[in-house]
Amino acid sequence: MGKLNYTNRKISGVKLGSTVKKDILKHSQSASKSRSIRDLELNLQGKDLGDEGLEIVCDGLCQGLASGSLRLDELHLAENKITSRGLKFLGDVTRLASADLKDLDLRANELAIVTQEDAEDWENFLESFRDVTCLRRLDLSENPIGDRGFEVLWRVYSREDPIYIPKHLKSLHSDDSDAGYDTDDMGGDSDEMDSLFEQARSMNLHSSADSCSSTHTTPAKSDRDSLMSGRPSVRSLSNSRTSVAAEIHGLRSIPYMIFTKTSVTDSTALFLSYILPAHPTPERIMRFLPAPKPGAPTEILESYYASGCRGIIYRPNDKLSPLSKRVLDCAEALREGKPVTLIAPNITPYNKFNDSQFSPRKRRNSVTFILGGSSPTSSIPDLERARSKIQGAILKENGPHYISLWSSALKVLVVSREIFFDPNAGSYEGHHRSFGRHSNGNLMSSGFNRAPISPPTSPTRRFSTPASYLLESTPLNRMDDSHAFPPLHSPLIAKAVHSVANGVQGAVVKTERRLPGGLPESLWKNIIAMAVDPDGLLSSKQISNLADWARTRNTLEKERELSGKLKSLQIWRILESTECLAYDEGY
Repeated sequence: MGKLNYTNRKISGVKLGSTVKKDILKHSQSASKSRSIRDLELNLQGKDLGDEGLEIVCDGLCQGLASGSLRLDELHLAENKITSRGLKFLGDVTRLASADLKDLDLRANELAIVTQEDAEDWENFLESFRDVTCLRRLDLSENPIGDRGFEVLWRVYSREDPIYIPKHLKSLHSDDSDAGYDTDDMGGDSDEMDSLFEQARSMNLHSSADSCSSTHTTPAKSDRDSLMSGRPSVRSLSNSRTSVAAEIHGLRSIPYMIFTKTSVTDSTALFLSYILPAHPTPERIMRFLPAPKPGAPTEILESYYASGCRGIIYRPNDKLSPLSKRVLDCAEALREGKPVTLIAPNITPYNKFNDSQFSPRKRRNSVTFILGGSSPTSSIPDLERARSKIQGAILKENGPHYISLWSSALKVLVVSREIFFDPNAGSYEGHHRSFGRHSNGNLMSSGFNRAPISPPTSPTRRFSTPASYLLESTPLNRMDDSHAFPPLHSPLIAKAVHSVANGVQGAVVKTERRLPGGLPESLWKNIIAMAVDPDGLLSSKQISNLADWARTRNTLEKERELSGKLKSLQIWRILESTECLAYDEGY
């Protein structure tokens, strides 16, 4: 194990970055000569590297990792004035170290996601975690990430495949653990349905075992070769009772993600409320990851429970309003695993672990929480009601463009109305959810008043409804000029038409109702998606829902029915009816 600790060195910034790079390459060359692989822990906390210094360090790490002579176990970069620009360099390191990295500390930097360029760098960085298989902790606390940054996190998280841990799979002692101690069994035997499901899954896994699975040991060079070749990296587990593998990878596999003191607002709480129910609790994941060292590293992880959170740590945050707490509590209650009972909720020892005056004994004595035996209770309707209140407040105070997904949905809807409207089309059926609705299909009271029950007045003009003017009357708070709404005859749409048309020349197209330009509906959906939603925020299902809404006359009547209501209510109803309030999972 090679430990490089520069916290006591007098040099800092770019000069230190050059020194670190030289030391990393020396370790790499030494390991190559001895034909060995050296594990590396790198601590650069509080050295004011900045983005330029980080770029130099990351260049050295990439060279060492690519040579196959180094494995990066821990990287501590707290208090280094790193901005979103530096994340593009760090993302390359994360990808190369995905099979080995166990701890990444970015606490107290300057990660503020404000501009479109910031958002792109941040998104690329988060996507670099797609193949991590043993990362125990990602610490992003004390960074001004902002609402835009958390929305990007929600989007990237929603696109990841769920991790898979069979109920009956026993945990095994990890050969690559930091310390030797046993873990508990995962639980009892699965029922018959689980068994059938896992047998089918096992057949699937066996067919691709050579390309994307490994035994429960330290991922070797073959896994890194797999990563560089573009194949997915998966931590696979099995034992004598079953050949079914546990698939643990990506952001969803990180048991501890730290977001304390990141100025969590109601909007941020809304985004996190979609992540929390999907994220496994630490006790479900940690048994399948390399065990942390005894002493302070273990106590730090355990102490996160003192916040009352389980794995995704968002407390304390000064801006948590009662509504934010409510939606997060509802989301937390829907998770699997043991609940946390706080004995002294004002004590948060994990904020003090970097202070030398706190000895391990004092730290352990300050952990004031217990784990219960059963999960807290909540319901999906409770969560949906809390979410809808925040959604309504965002629309009322900031407009639909404050959230990129909603902005794209409304732009797609307006263009789709121009293209797809058909006075002879059937009624829009919409989606049907078992929660949040009465038996007659109306929405339950959830921060908005229900629409009038009286019959709607038939529209006399095609576009005299809310959908056509919502975009025009709302300030573009969150949009850059490059993402402004394109006119129907703009060069952007013309380019999309040309691109899609060329891509299907000579192809057999099913017979469909012809639309402007003589193109079928399926091609127009692609054109609209390319022109109006170039970042691919909407799933194909959501685009189809918006097209269906835009096509039918009865939705015009619904919009007219809402025309006397608040614009925020009108927009919310449209987004809810087309299933565009949230990102689609796993598309």
